[in-house]
Amino acid sequence: MKASTGRLARLLMAAGLVWCSAQSAFGQAGMTNLALGKPVSVTSSEDENPAKSAVDGKDDTRWSADSGALPQQLQIDLGEARDVGGVTIRWAKDGAAYGYKVEGSVDKRNWTMLSDQRQNGETVALHRLLVAGKGVRYVLITVTGTEPDTWPSICEAAVYSADDTKKLSADELKSWWGEARPDLAAGRPTSSSSDQDGHPSGHAVDGDMGTRWCANGGTVPAWWQVDLGKPHDLTGLSVVWEQAGKNYLWKVEGSADGQTWQMLSDQTATKSERQSQKVTLDAKGIGHVRVTVTGAPDGSWPSIWEVKVYGQ
Repeated sequence: MKASTGRLARLLMAAGLVWCSAQSAFGQAGMTNLALGKPVSVTSSEDENPAKSAVDGKDDTRWSADSGALPQQLQIDLGEARDVGGVTIRWAKDGAAYGYKVEGSVDKRNWTMLSDQRQNGETVALHRLLVAGKGVRYVLITVTGTEPDTWPSICEAAVYSADDTKKLSADELKSWWGEARPDLAAGRPTSSSSDQDGHPSGHAVDGDMGTRWCANGGTVPAWWQVDLGKPHDLTGLSVVWEQAGKNYLWKVEGSADGQTWQMLSDQTATKSERQSQKVTLDAKGIGHVRVTVTGAPDGSWPSIWEVKVYGQ
C-alpha cells in the first residue's frame, strides 16, 4: 500500500477505522517525552506515513509499514542512555489487538525486554506501559501480530524517564500496565497441582511468551505456585492467560513459609475476559505466591503464559 492508497487511508480515517485524527493531545501531562523528534528507523514504511511521524508529537500523523508482513520494527534513538520507566503507544486502529514487544538497549547489540505484549488481547488504541529499563538509549518496538486487514501502524510512541513515572499518582497509575519495578518471580522455583507434558510450571516465569504452564486436565481448582526465595512486601501481580476473550476465575494467596496461606486477591467472581490481567496487592513478608484457578472457560484447561510478581 504505497502513495496510491493514500485516498483509501483517508477514507478509513474519516470512517473512524483509523484512530489518530479523532483524539486529543497525546502527551502525558507533566512528563517529558524522551522520544519526541528523535531519530527513528523502521523495517518498512509507506511513502505518506514515514517513520518520523511516530515521534512528531502530532495526533493526525502516523507511521505505517508498507505491508501486512510480520514482524515489523520501529526503533527510536534517545540520543543518550536513560533510566526508562514508561512507554506509551497509540496504535492507528481502534478496536484491534496488536501483538508486540518493547525492548531496550544501550548499544543496539544487547537487548533487554521492557514489556512483552505478544499475547496482547487488549483492543484499545492507547497502551500505557510501566517498565524498568536501566541505561536505555535505543527503544525497539517489534510488531508480531495484527488482526486481518490490519497493518502495523503507530500514531505516536513516547518514552518517559523512571523519575517521571515515579511522580504518577495512584489514580493516574490505574490506566498504566505493569509495574515500574523488577519482576520478583522471574526464573524462581515453581510448582503446581499438575503439569501437562511439555507445559511445566516453570514456563510461567521463564520470560518467554511462547511457552506456558498448563494443568494436566480441565479439573478445577488447579493451582500454580512460585517461591520468591525470601519474604517481600508485595504491591502487585499480573497474569497472562492462554486464551484471549475468555473468563478465567482465580485467586491469589500468599505465605511467608509455604505452609500457612492468606488471601491476597479474590477474583473468583470476576467477569473480566482480558487475556492480560493485573491485581494490586498490599501484603507484607510474602515468600510464596499461589495462583489458583477456580473456573476455566468451557473446553479449556487452566493455562498461563506468564506470571509476574511485583514488590519491594
